[in-house]
Amino acid sequence: MNQTMHKLNTSILLTLIFLVFSCTSVLETAPEPISEPLGIQNAKAMDPDPLRYSDAINAFKQTDSLTPSPAGALLFVGSSSIRGWTTLAEDLNDFDVINRGFGGSHFSDLNYSINDLVFAHRPSAIFVYEGDNDIAWGKTPERVYKDYLTFLSLVREKWMDMPIYFISIKPSLERIAIIDEMAQANTLIRTHTEKDDRLYYVDVFSTMLDDTGKPKEAIFGHDGLHMNAQGYALWTNAVKEVLDQAKQ
Repeated sequence: MNQTMHKLNTSILLTLIFLVFSCTSVLETAPEPISEPLGIQNAKAMDPDPLRYSDAINAFKQTDSLTPSPAGALLFVGSSSIRGWTTLAEDLNDFDVINRGFGGSHFSDLNYSINDLVFAHRPSAIFVYEGDNDIAWGKTPERVYKDYLTFLSLVREKWMDMPIYFISIKPSLERIAIIDEMAQANTLIRTHTEKDDRLYYVDVFSTMLDDTGKPKEAIFGHDGLHMNAQGYALWTNAVKEVLDQAKQ
């Protein structure tokens, strides 16, 4: 009996030693912990859910039902740089203007809600500002360009000769790390606009840089991303300049 127990204890001990060495080997060869879920980089390149702006879109629809926009106005659509342009009507007081900016939006959001944001109006021209958040989200310049072309295609299906002005993606203090990608997207879009006399490129990018090629600090608010009155003054001048050129 004692001999049997001795053999059993020896067997258990050997098994435990084997398990300890096996676990140690696994721990030594295991990969480093991943700080973020696998595939997150690919997920960032996906379109965010456009329904997150349902409340904003519904508010625009209610406004339009109560006070229809004037025919022949300049329609401004895009992300928070448009939404935050609260002095738009004053800055462009020679024109009727419509502001349909919704903060944080991508080109994909604009394209998704184009019926309510664009086709609900009867503008004489469309000014669009998107791409800023797209690049920050992880989309490539080529992806932004593709989504811009999608926007053009959707508009052309309804209004073949509608003038469309692309306001260049702005540089900012907050997003200086991706300024090169923004410039690349701007170049792709600008090159395309030069091939079509119904398309225009509003260059705010270069006017917002200082002599060293960095964003001018004085034109931004406290977050380093959104502009103050000085910043919008630069945008106003750029828009007026292109509008004057379009008349010639």
